Amino acid sequence: MGRVGAILVGIGLLCSAAQATESLRFASLEWPPYVGARLPQDGLVGQRLHQAMARLGKQAQIDYYPWRRALRLVQTDSPYVGYLPEYASPRLTKNFYCSDPLMPAPLGLAQRRDQPLIRWQRLLQLQPYRIGVVAGYVNTEDFDTLASAGLLHTDAANSDRNNLRKLAAGRIDLAVVDPLVFSYLLRHDPELRPLASQLTMSPRLLEFKQLVVCFRHTEQGRQLRDGLNQALAKLAPSPMRMPQPPKPVEQ
Repeated sequence: MGRVGAILVGIGLLCSAAQATESLRFASLEWPPYVGARLPQDGLVGQRLHQAMARLGKQAQIDYYPWRRALRLVQTDSPYVGYLPEYASPRLTKNFYCSDPLMPAPLGLAQRRDQPLIRWQRLLQLQPYRIGVVAGYVNTEDFDTLASAGLLHTDAANSDRNNLRKLAAGRIDLAVVDPLVFSYLLRHDPELRPLASQLTMSPRLLEFKQLVVCFRHTEQGRQLRDGLNQALAKLAPSPMRMPQPPKPVEQ
């Protein structure tokens, strides 16, 4: 092989190596134990993304922002190809290419222990209560529809952490929160740990959600979504033991 041939082969190998380690940037929020900059492999969801991307010969870089900013970064001109984790919802398909589920996630209601347990079967039975939600979060389709119509009284905070602080202080009666996030925050957050004895989760879930990745609504986004779905199909199921899905909630 001549010098020119050797150079061309070398260039080809370098290009292949660069392609094999292509880095893709994703926007997210601090939402342990699912995602977090200080969690091993970016948390439970982050680990699933890293494993799937590795099968595609790519690296995932997850950067952390307040939730609303993370959404804006993917909808505007930025280096981010997608954001995660998002609750799967048909309404998202108008603006994003959404992946198959990375893992399931329950969604429930927290309340104070010093109050009578709030028992309910239909969402409209929650009308008398002030319900804390996180601004920009999807809850359930029925819950959000009733809240938008003013039939449920919601109070928005910028994080689950602040919602739980408001709940403990009596500023709201209930807080919409994932039970795993609830448990993690009360165990690990220095400000919330003293409140652990004051708060509890309602035994009835609002819904059993699925966590997905949302990609830009572009041809690149579609291709990345399709590739991620193929890689996810080859991964072992999530080892998490999750509650059984609740019965459908009536309005």
